[in-house]
Amino acid sequence: MSGEFDGLDATEKAGIEAALNRCDRLALKLRANSVTRGPSISLTSWRWQTFAPSLSTIEMGLRDLFGGAISGVVSIVYCVSYAAFIFSGPLAPWLGYGIAATFISTTIGALVVALRSSLPFTIAGPDSSTSVVTATLVAAFVEWLVANGATDHVLGPTLLLMALSSALVGILLSGLGLARAGRAIRFAPYPVIGGFLGATGWLMVSGASQVITDAPLAFANIHALLSPASLSKLAAAAAIVVSLYFGLRRFKNPLVLVGLILAGIAAAHSWRICHLYLPEPNHAQL
Repeated sequence: MSGEFDGLDATEKAGIEAALNRCDRLALKLRANSVTRGPSISLTSWRWQTFAPSLSTIEMGLRDLFGGAISGVVSIVYCVSYAAFIFSGPLAPWLGYGIAATFISTTIGALVVALRSSLPFTIAGPDSSTSVVTATLVAAFVEWLVANGATDHVLGPTLLLMALSSALVGILLSGLGLARAGRAIRFAPYPVIGGFLGATGWLMVSGASQVITDAPLAFANIHALLSPASLSKLAAAAAIVVSLYFGLRRFKNPLVLVGLILAGIAAAHSWRICHLYLPEPNHAQL
């Protein structure tokens, strides 16, 4: 793609590429319909030109399939990451339920947007800002439940809270859309928007640190955060962050994001397998 799409992530680039492919197919179809077929074209040739898919059409279909596969892989990674972010701390034993709920909600949202959106190339997926707000809400709610003695019964109320909050947000956004009140965003000052984005970034960093080290990012946990095990995990996470940052800035191919994520997963599992099955060196005292 051209340089004007450099600021987009892999999912958005794949969606735009799929839309461009659809536009190209529509242009080819209109061009084929506009050609006047005279008596020199035989019936067999006309049937072949009309019903047989051309090589460009097959190639565009493969590109759409390839773009959808990239978007699916990236959405799966986002779902697992945000589920681990939200279902941390006291909710960590029920992480499997969180991943299942995230997959189901993402699938339903993507299906509804793909079928009902006015833009045919729109792709819906989990969002970082929404996940941060949800994680903050869930953490405060779970802390209140634990303080009131409901330690073993936090999963059901938490899922109900997430469902109700999502429904209320959907109703609010639908009302704003039906009232054509989207232009009211121009009355929000830039410091408010910047502060929200900054708070979202800080919550993402602190939440990621808690997911990696299983300890909240606070001065009270400084000894746990500076332990060799925590430092090794944070160093591995920092390596992934640096690779994603410079890799996405250097290469504009949507495969870069998927490749780096899969390489990071393979490296983490390889290190774990080597650590579990390789014998430790015997430090015998002389």
